[in-house]
Amino acid sequence: MSGIYAFILGIVAVIGAWLFGKAKGTSETKTKISGQVIIEKQKAEKAEKEKDLALGTAEIINAQTAEQQSLNDFFSEFEAKVAEAKKEENPSLAIDAARILSERAENWKNRNL
Repeated sequence: MSGIYAFILGIVAVIGAWLFGKAKGTSETKTKISGQVIIEKQKAEKAEKEKDLALGTAEIINAQTAEQQSLNDFFSEFEAKVAEAKKEENPSLAIDAARILSERAENWKNRNL
Protein backbone atom coordinates (compact mmCIF):
# COMPACT_ATOMS: atom_id res chain seq x y z
CA MET A 1 0.00 0.00 0.00
CA SER A 2 2.82 2.36 0.70
CA GLY A 3 3.97 1.82 -2.88
CA ILE A 4 0.65 3.18 -4.17
CA TYR A 5 0.96 6.21 -1.92
CA ALA A 6 4.50 6.76 -3.12
CA PHE A 7 3.36 6.43 -6.73
CA ILE A 8 0.46 8.87 -6.24
CA LEU A 9 2.75 11.25 -4.35
CA GLY A 10 5.25 11.03 -7.22
CA ILE A 11 2.53 11.83 -9.77
CA VAL A 12 1.31 14.77 -7.65
CA ALA A 13 4.91 16.00 -7.35
CA VAL A 14 5.42 15.79 -11.14
CA ILE A 15 2.13 17.60 -11.83
CA GLY A 16 2.93 20.24 -9.19
CA ALA A 17 6.41 20.78 -10.65
CA TRP A 18 4.92 21.07 -14.12
CA LEU A 19 2.30 23.62 -12.97
CA PHE A 20 4.93 25.61 -11.05
CA GLY A 21 7.24 25.62 -14.07
CA LYS A 22 4.43 26.67 -16.39
CA ALA A 23 3.44 29.56 -14.10
CA LYS A 24 7.04 30.70 -13.74
CA GLY A 25 7.62 30.45 -17.51
CA THR A 26 4.48 32.49 -18.20
CA SER A 27 5.61 35.14 -15.74
CA GLU A 28 9.08 35.32 -17.31
CA THR A 29 7.56 35.52 -20.79
CA LYS A 30 5.30 38.39 -19.75
CA THR A 31 8.26 40.22 -18.20
CA LYS A 32 10.35 39.68 -21.32
CA ILE A 33 7.56 40.87 -23.63
CA SER A 34 6.88 43.97 -21.54
CA GLY A 35 10.63 44.76 -21.64
CA GLN A 36 10.60 44.43 -25.42
CA VAL A 37 7.56 46.71 -25.64
CA ILE A 38 9.38 49.38 -23.63
CA ILE A 39 12.45 49.07 -25.84
CA GLU A 40 10.34 49.39 -29.00
CA LYS A 41 8.58 52.47 -27.59
CA GLN A 42 11.94 54.07 -26.87
CA LYS A 43 13.12 53.26 -30.40
CA ALA A 44 9.95 54.82 -31.83
CA GLU A 45 10.41 57.97 -29.72
CA LYS A 46 14.06 58.22 -30.82
CA ALA A 47 13.06 57.79 -34.47
CA GLU A 48 10.42 60.53 -34.10
CA LYS A 49 12.98 62.92 -32.58
CA GLU A 50 15.47 62.12 -35.35
CA LYS A 51 12.77 62.70 -37.97
CA ASP A 52 11.92 66.10 -36.45
CA LEU A 53 15.61 67.00 -36.36
CA ALA A 54 16.08 65.95 -39.98
CA LEU A 55 13.06 67.99 -41.08
CA GLY A 56 14.32 71.03 -39.18
CA THR A 57 17.74 70.68 -40.77
CA ALA A 58 16.20 70.32 -44.22
CA GLU A 59 14.14 73.48 -43.69
CA ILE A 60 17.25 75.41 -42.64
CA ILE A 61 19.21 74.15 -45.63
CA ASN A 62 16.35 75.04 -47.99
CA ALA A 63 16.13 78.54 -46.52
CA GLN A 64 19.88 79.05 -46.78
CA THR A 65 19.94 77.72 -50.33
CA ALA A 66 17.07 80.02 -51.33
CA GLU A 67 18.81 82.98 -49.68
CA GLN A 68 22.08 82.18 -51.47
CA GLN A 69 20.28 81.77 -54.79
CA SER A 70 18.54 85.10 -54.27
CA LEU A 71 21.86 86.83 -53.59
CA ASN A 72 23.41 85.20 -56.64
CA ASP A 73 20.47 86.40 -58.74
CA PHE A 74 20.93 89.98 -57.43
CA PHE A 75 24.60 90.01 -58.43
CA SER A 76 23.97 88.30 -61.77
CA GLU A 77 21.30 90.86 -62.65
CA PHE A 78 23.62 93.70 -61.57
CA GLU A 79 26.52 92.34 -63.63
CA ALA A 80 24.27 91.95 -66.68
CA LYS A 81 23.06 95.56 -66.38
CA VAL A 82 26.62 96.86 -65.92
CA ALA A 83 27.73 94.88 -69.00
CA GLU A 84 24.81 96.36 -70.94
CA ALA A 85 25.71 99.86 -69.70
CA LYS A 86 29.32 99.39 -70.86
CA LYS A 87 28.17 98.09 -74.20
CA GLU A 88 25.81 101.03 -74.71
CA GLU A 89 28.23 103.45 -73.03
CA ASN A 90 25.38 104.58 -70.77
CA PRO A 91 26.61 105.52 -67.26
CA SER A 92 23.08 106.29 -66.02
CA LEU A 93 22.11 102.66 -66.64
CA ALA A 94 25.10 101.50 -64.56
CA ILE A 95 24.21 103.98 -61.81
CA ASP A 96 20.61 102.72 -61.82
CA ALA A 97 21.83 99.11 -61.55
CA ALA A 98 24.10 100.05 -58.63
CA ARG A 99 21.22 101.86 -56.90
CA ILE A 100 18.94 98.81 -57.24
CA LEU A 101 21.69 96.51 -55.94
CA SER A 102 22.30 98.87 -53.02
CA GLU A 103 18.59 98.92 -52.11
CA ARG A 104 18.40 95.14 -52.23
CA ALA A 105 21.53 94.81 -50.11
CA GLU A 106 20.12 97.21 -47.52
CA ASN A 107 16.82 95.30 -47.43
CA TRP A 108 18.69 92.01 -47.05
CA LYS A 109 20.81 93.49 -44.23
CA ASN A 110 17.72 94.80 -42.37
CA ARG A 111 15.88 91.49 -42.79
CA ASN A 112 18.80 89.48 -41.39
CA LEU A 113 19.55 91.62 -38.34
